[in-house]
Amino acid sequence: MLPIIRISVRALVEYAFRRGSLESGFHAARDVLVVYKLDRLGRSTQKLVILVAELKQRGIVFEFVTDRIDTTTAMGEAILTIMSAFAQLEADLNRERTNAGLEAARARGREGGRPAANTGTLTRALKLHASKQHSIKDIVDMTGVSKSVLYRALQAQS
Repeated sequence: MLPIIRISVRALVEYAFRRGSLESGFHAARDVLVVYKLDRLGRSTQKLVILVAELKQRGIVFEFVTDRIDTTTAMGEAILTIMSAFAQLEADLNRERTNAGLEAARARGREGGRPAANTGTLTRALKLHASKQHSIKDIVDMTGVSKSVLYRALQAQS
């Protein structure tokens, strides 16, 4: 029975592309890279094709859990390339839709993100802390300012 080794594929791929090679992670010519889904392996078709070529050169085979693709054949490689192109297209369309939605919301006057802290309440909390008569918990309970915001403001003061 072969040992099961859990590897974060995205981390491995990102590391491999940063280093320019896949020297670590695979050792023998009969290693198999098992990936749950194609889109987990690479962020772009170009990177995926390069990765597949490099691993194939080293004798490493892909196995996809959700998509039964045999990368040892020419047809399997073609299907892999086509599917990765569609996966990249889907990701790009999703990004475009998200950005369009954010722009439409801004045009309607809506701003994203967390609301800014009330400066008056924060100033009151800082004054209570400076008086040294109240604990942090008491100040948080009295003002409604979160503990992390209060600590961040105290650190910015010093």
